[in-house]
Amino acid sequence: MNLNMLTFTINSHEKFKIHLWNKDDILGCCYVSHVLLLIDNKEIIIGKSLIIDFVETLKKKLTLALANELKLHISIKKNIGYYWNQQLNEEDPDLYLIQGEEYKYWVGSNYLLWATDSNKKYERYATWLYNDDTENIIFEVFQSSCLFSGETFPVKIAR
Repeated sequence: MNLNMLTFTINSHEKFKIHLWNKDDILGCCYVSHVLLLIDNKEIIIGKSLIIDFVETLKKKLTLALANELKLHISIKKNIGYYWNQQLNEEDPDLYLIQGEEYKYWVGSNYLLWATDSNKKYERYATWLYNDDTENIIFEVFQSSCLFSGETFPVKIAR
């Protein structure tokens, strides 16, 4: 069994990879894969979904970020993962909601690239992409925590 990887290098010690069993899988509609974050050879699964969803979401968010159109909403004054943690762990989190086509949702969801779906909510990771105030592109991974601090892996991608 030969496993291929679609690799996105951020810098010399940080990158993320998408598993491909076959290089043609990236074009398929129904192939489920993992996205891995590698920092100094430490490997973390930061997503598991259909590969076409990974690629389409990355393309859409990165296009917006390259045009500096992914600035964080004014309600996000702390680390975005802090608010995501509230959403996971509190019954009535104090989050800014916006009206979608069918329901209200947290405004921070607009910056979400991928998330893991663990049965243990304290073993979940969420990956975000947004612009900071100086137009840098921020690729950030956050691990949920019952203490609302969590562990964050922010990576600044200079323009």
